[in-house]
Amino acid sequence: AHGLTPVSLNGASGGVIRATRRPPRIVSGCGAEPIDFGLVGDVTGINEEVLSLLTSKQFVPVIACIGADKDGALYNINADIVANAVAVALKANHLVLVTGAPGVLRDRNDFSTRIPKLSIEQGQAAIQAGIIADGMIPKMEESFRALEQGVANIHVVGNLKRGELVKAIELNYAVGTTLVR
Repeated sequence: AHGLTPVSLNGASGGVIRATRRPPRIVSGCGAEPIDFGLVGDVTGINEEVLSLLTSKQFVPVIACIGADKDGALYNINADIVANAVAVALKANHLVLVTGAPGVLRDRNDFSTRIPKLSIEQGQAAIQAGIIADGMIPKMEESFRALEQGVANIHVVGNLKRGELVKAIELNYAVGTTLVR
């Protein structure tokens, strides 16, 4: 509708997402035995050449979160992990993570408690204090790593109204939560 041409890829296409099988590990709250994650993978690299080629020809890559190892085995990878890895590889100024909440909240039951701006240090303190909890913790930890690796701004948004995606990027801290170094 806006004149863009999306190209659908899975991460194994052209080796866009290089991955390895996630090894079994002990998971907090799940007992003393390591959990085998099966065909879940971890990103080991991104093929920037393929993505740059597509974007240079005005295509917008839409990447399904499947990675492949050197032998061609396929692995399912968390979308936030892939998004952060792609943002790092492309040296992105902005990464937008869309979630069910309108950003990081001081009280997850009260949308009016949105935190407009959060540094890595403040975010880590919020995790320790229990303000950031459950599934938001790995999202934040992945994002903090991406910020440390050069992504300038990460915007956590959700429940967007028309025009708010642009506002999240162009108007400092107006929509969602902007994560910064």
